Amino acid sequence: MNYIIAIVLFCLPSIFIAQTNYLIEYDKLADKITYFKCDWVKGAQKQTKVESIKLSQNDIISFRLVNVNNFVFDVEILQQEITAEKKDSPFKTILSAFTGIGGPALNLLTSLGSNSPKPLSGSRGGSKEIEEYKKLCNETILEMHQVITRIVKSYASIEKNTKVLYSKNKTKAEILFELMQYKEKTDANEIEADYDYLLELNLKLEELLAQEILEFDDPFLDEIEKVEKLYADFENTCLTEDKELKPYDISEIISELEKSSFKVEHRFIAEEGGGYNGKNTSNDFLLIFKERLIGEKDNDDEKALPIDFAKYLSIPIKQPYLPYWSVGADYILPIGGFKEYNVQEIEGDIWQGIPDSVLITSSNSGMMQLGVGTKLTFDLASKNKFISPNVVVGVALTGLNNFDTENWRINFLIGSGLTFRKFPYLSLNAGLAFNQQRILKKEYIMNRTFEQPNGYSDSSILFKSTFKPGLYFGVNIKI
Repeated sequence: MNYIIAIVLFCLPSIFIAQTNYLIEYDKLADKITYFKCDWVKGAQKQTKVESIKLSQNDIISFRLVNVNNFVFDVEILQQEITAEKKDSPFKTILSAFTGIGGPALNLLTSLGSNSPKPLSGSRGGSKEIEEYKKLCNETILEMHQVITRIVKSYASIEKNTKVLYSKNKTKAEILFELMQYKEKTDANEIEADYDYLLELNLKLEELLAQEILEFDDPFLDEIEKVEKLYADFENTCLTEDKELKPYDISEIISELEKSSFKVEHRFIAEEGGGYNGKNTSNDFLLIFKERLIGEKDNDDEKALPIDFAKYLSIPIKQPYLPYWSVGADYILPIGGFKEYNVQEIEGDIWQGIPDSVLITSSNSGMMQLGVGTKLTFDLASKNKFISPNVVVGVALTGLNNFDTENWRINFLIGSGLTFRKFPYLSLNAGLAFNQQRILKKEYIMNRTFEQPNGYSDSSILFKSTFKPGLYFGVNIKI
């Protein structure tokens, strides 16, 4: 039962930290990315700004795109998992296209200026009735042209000043400010009065033409035809299908703008990979800003929309810091240096009762020895662009220059090192060394003759092996 409880307690932390929430905020105007780690504290989400993030399986990544003009852009975010076998992301190559914004009222205004009716000039030989008829028609078409021009100018002004609604480089507050300023300067009721007057003029012209006074080849009919065409263009540009004026009060535009968030939000689940294809190295995202067709709220073929801008973002997957083996040369410096012993065996005299004896002397062989060995290296995460720290654990052999293997000594090493990012296979390291040494047992004395102990066959019985602390430094090459 105790084992089951222990297993449950061990697994609980991994269950609770198995999923992490991250928020990636992208400011399109500033082209700035900010990362947040999200935690739930007493039922409320707390966002903590972090410099960077690394993902694990099933982590939740939320994207919040701000300062995105919803009247201009349709935003699509694509996710792609990159495995170790893939050298590059397909998102890194994007072709962008651009589209312009047109204004039909502005185009019609140009046409009105180049097709204004000509003043009526008198003709010789014509009847008084025809001349009066032409004069009345001419006055009507001139007035119609002026009224149409005024209404179209008003719509052209609306188009020009509301064009800011489709700005790609202004914030919502800046666009709203400009629209409010324009609204204060305009009187939308004048358009309605002009349109009512235009309808009266058009009806009057129709009644005049119904009299059929002019011959079919009279040049004056060309002037009437021009105005009729301009009136038809006016209807197509400024009127709805029900022959009513298109919205001319920008209050509705301002209302729609105020309701717009200028934000886009998406959510994804991190894919760590694994299995047959191997573990992913990153989750890559592509933020595609497609330009809407102005005047069309919905588009059946979204893929056909031109791409105005694309942002590529690669989020790394947490990778285990697996150790690797390295070999190298190290200088060992044990505390107190290295000590060598000289054992002199003195033969006794059986007849005189003098037993065999031993004399042990010692000398220091130096403070430092060269060793060759291998180490297990653990690289540590670092943001330094030039060096990468690591931790090493390994062994080294000293005394290899002595052909007698009994003089070879093993050294256990633990320390840290630095790897240069431009030369990742070479590292410098230093730390603690535990040097194997042969020392004289406590029951024996030095620099003084004593009787050989029972069972003495060689000097090894007089010594024991121990490890003394010290320091080391060396150079390693990654295998």
